[in-house]
Amino acid sequence: MNSARSHPSSRGASMPESSSTAGEFAAGWLWKKSGRFSSWKYQYFILRGALLSYYDKYPGEEYAHLFAPGYTQGDTSPRGVLRVVHVEVGQKSAIAFKVYGSSGKVLDIRVETSVARAKWVNGLNLASQLGKRKLATTSVSIDSADSSLDSDDENAVNCAGYLTVPKQGNKYFVLQGNMLSMHADENPWTVPTSRSYVLGVKPLPNSQTLEVRLSHGTKPLILQAQSSQEREKWVHHMTECCLTR
Repeated sequence: MNSARSHPSSRGASMPESSSTAGEFAAGWLWKKSGRFSSWKYQYFILRGALLSYYDKYPGEEYAHLFAPGYTQGDTSPRGVLRVVHVEVGQKSAIAFKVYGSSGKVLDIRVETSVARAKWVNGLNLASQLGKRKLATTSVSIDSADSSLDSDDENAVNCAGYLTVPKQGNKYFVLQGNMLSMHADENPWTVPTSRSYVLGVKPLPNSQTLEVRLSHGTKPLILQAQSSQEREKWVHHMTECCLTR
């Protein structure tokens, strides 16, 4: 277990075995992909409840006070903060995973070992459950988006927009990597009504319709775009995501 007063040179990525009074807690140095050239930054991450914060430098005494009830942020400002709603484990690497925030922001993360990844993913999955519950009960003004100071960070949203679902009407879809999320509307704080991996896509004879094979469900999902150009855009991005999966 990492002590709350760990020295910054001990750059471990292990998850603590206990929880703070404020909720699940974890901290450690992780690699985060950043910028258009996909460079990797070694940054300090703190998971507290449903919120994941990351810093360019070790946050010092801020870290020690995280276990104290009534903790409030001092002078140390995180590079970014997001409310965790989903975690995706990388298929091509045993040390990679992605963290999705409530606003659609996504972080590409790497750790040093597969064991460390398993511990972080387990903790983040618990955080995502808490995050979804809070999203369902928190007012819009408090939780409208994730915050970030990263000027070179990318949201990694490949495609987003309204598509028509048979018998359900218009729904707002967001494609991040090969993860497709369906929302009731485009407000960034809404919890997805469904989320699944895209396995394949093909255009149908109707110029505005496409068929999507998903990891969940036995039948393909039929979607109708608002125009043939919109359909081409979705088919292109989904095909690209499947090729790089």
